[in-house]
Amino acid sequence: MHAKPQPRIITTLLLVGLACACSDGGSPSEPIAVEDTQSRIARIAESLQRPLVVEGRDVERWDIEDRMRQFNVPGVSVAVIDGGRLAWAHAWGVKEAGGDDPVTTETLFQAGSVSKPVAALLALSLVGDGKLTLDQPVNEILETWQVPDNEFTRVQPVTLRHVLTHQGGFTPFGYLIQRKEGSVPGMAELLRGGIHDWPAVTIEFVPGSRHAYSNAGYCVLQLVLEETSGESLHELAVKKMFGPLGMGNSTFDEPLDETHLAAAACGHERKRTGESREAVPVDGKADIAPGATGGLWSTPSDLAAVAVEVIQAWGGKSEKIVTHDFAHQFLSPQVADEGLGINVDGEGTALRARHGGGMTGFICLLVFYPETGQGAVVMTNSDGGRWLQQELIAAIAAEYAWSGYPVRRSVGTATADQLDELAGVYTLDASPEYAFTVKIENGKAFGQINQYPPFELAPTTDRDLYILARESLEILFLRDEDGTIVQVELRRAGDSGNSYSRQAGP
Repeated sequence: MHAKPQPRIITTLLLVGLACACSDGGSPSEPIAVEDTQSRIARIAESLQRPLVVEGRDVERWDIEDRMRQFNVPGVSVAVIDGGRLAWAHAWGVKEAGGDDPVTTETLFQAGSVSKPVAALLALSLVGDGKLTLDQPVNEILETWQVPDNEFTRVQPVTLRHVLTHQGGFTPFGYLIQRKEGSVPGMAELLRGGIHDWPAVTIEFVPGSRHAYSNAGYCVLQLVLEETSGESLHELAVKKMFGPLGMGNSTFDEPLDETHLAAAACGHERKRTGESREAVPVDGKADIAPGATGGLWSTPSDLAAVAVEVIQAWGGKSEKIVTHDFAHQFLSPQVADEGLGINVDGEGTALRARHGGGMTGFICLLVFYPETGQGAVVMTNSDGGRWLQQELIAAIAAEYAWSGYPVRRSVGTATADQLDELAGVYTLDASPEYAFTVKIENGKAFGQINQYPPFELAPTTDRDLYILARESLEILFLRDEDGTIVQVELRRAGDSGNSYSRQAGP
């Protein structure tokens, strides 16, 4: 059964008369005219593009509604930040495939892992209040559950900083239940394991010795927040963030009450039917996840309010959540490209913070530039949104001239010796069962992940950087101090990626 055609654009413009064109987030300057905002929205909607631009080649562009149909995305909502303020918000499509209930800018979407930087900011707020310290062992805080002692924690106990930056060594496990099953248990009960066949949380390496993304770690963070404050995560968020920032469409409470559930979009999974795919609604609209790991329901406008507040704190103009100092710590790399709960890269005007989120049937992306006061939030109600959001963000970035984005690369050449250096088998650090194999054939390099089709690696003017332009994929080879290639990172242009370590030859 195919979905009915989606209705045309459903729009709500916010702050049209108040949007500030200044770049420092200071006092309002001349208001942006309504027709200027509408023109920008129209240009963006007609100019979706890949986030990787190859110099000298034409940029392919698409209409948003065409791409929504192609990627099986029933609804999408976006908020744009400019001049350190929310400039506008807009929505397209419907809450559920086949229906006619439109998505508006007040429609709730599941934020997925964008919940993590929100929870991290709540932790930093409590640090600012003197109730927590970043380098305090969490076992000195926790009462109803303790991090299990083992050979790794005896070398280094887990601290709050380790938890925020995914360096705690926790079991990399996700926790989801279907809505019809009720609700996620309390964090202490969850961490002990045994519910829904979930394992007990353990420590798998010396805390602080490396970075490994962990949902279980943010369950620990939620328990820290709740035991420190004496409140549920939602109650704490209302007091420290949702209330002060006017985030009236955000909640960590699960199961959702009837009002919130009615206001929420339904998630969709792309499933193959014959030779095509269609968006299939998720039972109960969405699965339920622990709040700090992925359970936040929100809107792009509400999440943009969080980004705007961080931008203001970064510039020393507000302290509603965190101080100027903690805003800078939040956005300072602690390990790799990980800040205190958010991904960061670049510097100066190109300094960019971002975090994505993916739940069953929902894809979300938050990105902002603290120095220039620019950014955007995109939320979609389909797992096909992972492609749509990249192209929509790239179109917004091009319209507003974001620094360094879309990413621009120049095709280069590679000698036979340079190509031979790449050949080998690399295994995914987080899941060694995934292998990336590079072979050299007829003077060209080809990469292949497990049994998936191989693809050609096109060299760029950067000796160690190769691209697959049609997928906006960058393949960066990393060397040790002796200049030997030891790792390869596969990443979408302008995003974080996955690291694969080179295996010894036969």
